Amino acid sequence: MSVVDMENDPEHPDFGDSAEPLFFMYQKMTEVEDNERAEHWQKDTKGIIIFTGLFSATVAVLVAVSIPDLKPNPQDTSAFYLQKMYELQVLAGSNMSLPSTPAIPPPFSAPKYAIWVNSLWFLSLTISITCAMLATLMQQWARRFLRVTQPPQLSPSGRARIRAFYSGGVEKFHLSSAVEVLPTLIHLSLFLFFAGLLVYLFNVHHFVFLAIVWWVGVSSLAYLAITFMPAWWHECPYYTPITSIIGLLRHIEGETKESIPRKASGVDGDILKWTFKTLADDHDLEKFFEKIPGFCNPRSSVVQNAQVTQHLTKIGSTLSSSLIGFLFRTSSSNSLSKDDKKRRFIISVKAAEVMVKVASLPGPIWHIFETTFCGKWKLMLQSVTMADSLKGTDHGPSLFLQSLTSGLIANVRASDRNDHWVALAAHQLHQPEDTIRDYRVDGDGWVLLANLTHITHQIVDTLDMANLECPVAKAASEHMLPSLSKFDIPNVPQAKLQEDFVGLWDMINLRAQNELNKNLKDILSKICDDLRHLYTALSMKQGVRGQVGRGAEGEGEIGEGEIGEGEIGEGEIGEGEIGEGEIGEGEICEHVATVDC
Repeated sequence: MSVVDMENDPEHPDFGDSAEPLFFMYQKMTEVEDNERAEHWQKDTKGIIIFTGLFSATVAVLVAVSIPDLKPNPQDTSAFYLQKMYELQVLAGSNMSLPSTPAIPPPFSAPKYAIWVNSLWFLSLTISITCAMLATLMQQWARRFLRVTQPPQLSPSGRARIRAFYSGGVEKFHLSSAVEVLPTLIHLSLFLFFAGLLVYLFNVHHFVFLAIVWWVGVSSLAYLAITFMPAWWHECPYYTPITSIIGLLRHIEGETKESIPRKASGVDGDILKWTFKTLADDHDLEKFFEKIPGFCNPRSSVVQNAQVTQHLTKIGSTLSSSLIGFLFRTSSSNSLSKDDKKRRFIISVKAAEVMVKVASLPGPIWHIFETTFCGKWKLMLQSVTMADSLKGTDHGPSLFLQSLTSGLIANVRASDRNDHWVALAAHQLHQPEDTIRDYRVDGDGWVLLANLTHITHQIVDTLDMANLECPVAKAASEHMLPSLSKFDIPNVPQAKLQEDFVGLWDMINLRAQNELNKNLKDILSKICDDLRHLYTALSMKQGVRGQVGRGAEGEGEIGEGEIGEGEIGEGEIGEGEIGEGEIGEGEICEHVATVDC
């Protein structure tokens, strides 16, 4: 019982003395220990009583058959005299002299085999009955120990002192060892019985003897093997009373405690696998996934990173499927409250982050990105308070958490974009809060653009460094960027933000054109396509013409003519001329920003 449980115990008394609480704590803790120990004793002795009853009955039947061999048989005496009478009649009929002394039967001498058989069986029977008696006494001792150490009418200090006194007696007189001796006596009784049985059968019938001796020999070898197997395999659960008597079991258990840390890799994997397989429902899964980040913590001195990777990889596919199913059932449930769903979502996010980081299990990451930005979990990114739960480690948030935070900044309702939202954006973009407020002079568009630029940079850099092995970056580019780019560009210019985004888009576009890896080329091209509408709008708003299309910047400038009915001057873009053509009213020339990614 924990200290908290004791404090909440309805039977917790109102103490009249300041020393009583400690005695009460001792009393409650020892009650649990004593009840478990007494129950263990009673269960062991109950089994012994049942076995000895059946075994003693069997031995008694055989003893009843063998005991006549130890005393003279009256029939043998009668047979002796009948034989002598017949011999006298024969002698009288043949006129031979009769013996002068009467015939006396020889003194009785029990056969040696009968002495051995009955000695062994009687000793076996006696030991068995003695075990039954001791087992009965053990049960009485256990009940008395509980009765005298847990008197209901005494104060906590009185009960604690009585318990300590009698507990010292239990240790002093080795009551626990006495319980362990009973199985040893039972085994000794069995050995004596089998020995007597073999001697008896040897003198009765050799074929029956050979059949039984074969089985007894095999059983004896198995018994010896079980006795010493723990010496070679410390995890072996088999042992016999002999193992305990010779001290081998205690020695093995001591060595095992020292050697387990060296074998922790396999043991920890078994613990993780067993725990996961025994989970019964979503409540258990929630508790399990909540503990995954701590189990996989690189700072842990108990579990090493290489071991964690190995453990999670072994159950990877099943673990991923379970987390995805857990998320789906949670989002579809009508019985869970919003707070419960939020808690489970956060737990799943952190578990998925660990699974992809440690064991490269991308399934949950893809599912979370897909359902968060395009599915049932989208509402989770409309609350600023969610950001507090998405904070990363001391080494900074991962790309996964950064992506979700960027999605949160973009998806929070406009009416909820308060100071908390400003602080979140400032922290995400590494900018002062005053700068974020300046961006909001003409709406939130520039903040959203800075947010999009920042996370796109992170995705592209991660794709480059990870050589396409980062599932987070691929999932973010697939599901998140389209959602983050759905906003309008404000009218009030922000040259630095415009230049940063246009420069980023041009860089990604150029890399997409020159990339040789087809998979990376496709991802970069998709990023360009998803952000093209913003690039086009910003290119038209910029005062200084950036790179457009595949051509290099010409000498001309954009902006000298009027957009709409005005003209774009005679400057060159690339190798071709736009010349003096007019751009129609409200139309954007198709020649601007038509770049293939």
